[in-house]
Amino acid sequence: YGRAASIDVPPSNMSALLGSRAEFYCGVTGQGGSESLLWRKLPSFFISQDDMSVNTSKYQITDNYRLHILDLIPQDDGEYQCQIMADMFTAWLVVCDVPTSVEISWNEENRDIGRYGNLTCTCPRSKPPASLRWFKESEEITDDAIPYEQEQDSNGYGESISYLAVTITEENFDIPYRCQADVPAVENAISDEFRFSYGVRLQIINSLLLGLVLFHFI
Repeated sequence: YGRAASIDVPPSNMSALLGSRAEFYCGVTGQGGSESLLWRKLPSFFISQDDMSVNTSKYQITDNYRLHILDLIPQDDGEYQCQIMADMFTAWLVVCDVPTSVEISWNEENRDIGRYGNLTCTCPRSKPPASLRWFKESEEITDDAIPYEQEQDSNGYGESISYLAVTITEENFDIPYRCQADVPAVENAISDEFRFSYGVRLQIINSLLLGLVLFHFI
């Protein structure tokens, strides 16, 4: 008897930017003429059989069997399944929309030496809500911050807020504190810098966004 068809390369979880495309690869071995590879978006949406897609302007199949999902929208988030015979695997897609602003604020009116308070980093909108990381000069100090709060709507968009307790000293008075906003598809999408000595902020939008399409994540 011949070997039954099976999946030898399962698809991997991934993230991609809104408006770009995502790809899942499902490698098959031992396929005969009567055995078809099926792609679905769970729980029940049928996408393709072998290389035949239900909507070629949205889904394309290449390379036995790479699924291309085009012009990503928030509703493309979810779990995708490839199946041949009784063999099936799933992977998740997260569609990301990068934040366009992030801001550090100081919760006290003055910035005198010895003053204690919180630096607050607010990232008002991204998909999913951004992960916020803190840096003091080049040293990451995220573990010193209060875990960030997130609120998320039905489309996966939301706000993130993080607090960092600081006592102003002569040593840190002119030291830059930076808050960095990450989403799964883009690390350091935007950041804000704060110094007690100036009270000015510098927002830095990652120039790599112009050429970045997608990143894998675990």
